[in-house]
Amino acid sequence: MRQVKAGTLERVPAMARLISELNADPAHHVGYCGTEAEEIEHSIQEEFGEYELDQYVTLLYEHEELIGLLLLDADEEEGQAELWGPFIIKGDWGEWQTAADQLWAASLAKLSPSIQKIAGFYHIHNHHALAWMETKQAVKQGQHTILKLEELSGQQLVIDQIDNQKLKIVDIGEIMSSSSELPIPAELDAILSSFRSLHNECFPSTYYDSGAILSRLAEDRLFICLYANELAGYVYLEGSRAFREGQIEYIAVRPDRRGHRIGLYLLHHALQHLFGSIKVKEVSLCVNNNNPVAISLYHKAGFHTASELQYISLHR
Repeated sequence: MRQVKAGTLERVPAMARLISELNADPAHHVGYCGTEAEEIEHSIQEEFGEYELDQYVTLLYEHEELIGLLLLDADEEEGQAELWGPFIIKGDWGEWQTAADQLWAASLAKLSPSIQKIAGFYHIHNHHALAWMETKQAVKQGQHTILKLEELSGQQLVIDQIDNQKLKIVDIGEIMSSSSELPIPAELDAILSSFRSLHNECFPSTYYDSGAILSRLAEDRLFICLYANELAGYVYLEGSRAFREGQIEYIAVRPDRRGHRIGLYLLHHALQHLFGSIKVKEVSLCVNNNNPVAISLYHKAGFHTASELQYISLHR
């Protein structure tokens, strides 16, 4: 007999083990989740408090054994949620779909009416999840490539200036937290205004807007490249010393400064920070497949393609 239950703190370790087991297989892989049980457990505890576990996490048991789960990483202010799952250990499509529908119905019954958009990010070989999303009238929004780098290349950076003007990298978080006089030849407000404009232009509908990025700099890093005392580009990255993993979330170059390898310069600096200061063992990033220039940039830096993911969204 199957029974639907809500997530609780006591059930998090079992949830993490199940996600870890399934997410290591492309046929079950979901893009928002990792493959290491300890890291997944940490992420669940960080993202979902006790109230959120009850409201946004749904578990499916069969004879007291956890056989499936569905998590909704919801943002009620934005009115949207990311689907973590469904993760289901049943391999037969009919059984899988039945279990997924049970989890889905129970999840929607608890979901706030303010959540209208729900998105999933699935490996292209996760056929069960992709077919199931089609039954929900979900729309494919595009494919993404996940790239990874396990070690920093020994190749030296060959350019750090344009037209005899030296490029300069500044750490915005360090500057904003400093009480000393601004140690760069431009006003911080002007730099941040340029950053906001460039981020909005390059990533108009993304998970972190410019304000969210600036609010996260106590732990993460925003490096800005200055050329002639003006913003030429930026890179935003996250790094975990505990799990020795890093992610490059955004990198962008001002349109009139493209073609001068500024993107490669920013990428090199980000990798130096992650491998040198954070001591990560792996750096990953996600690129939309309609951006071959960026993919080429990362390949030149030594990244390799780890997986291909399909982004899908639906409206309630």
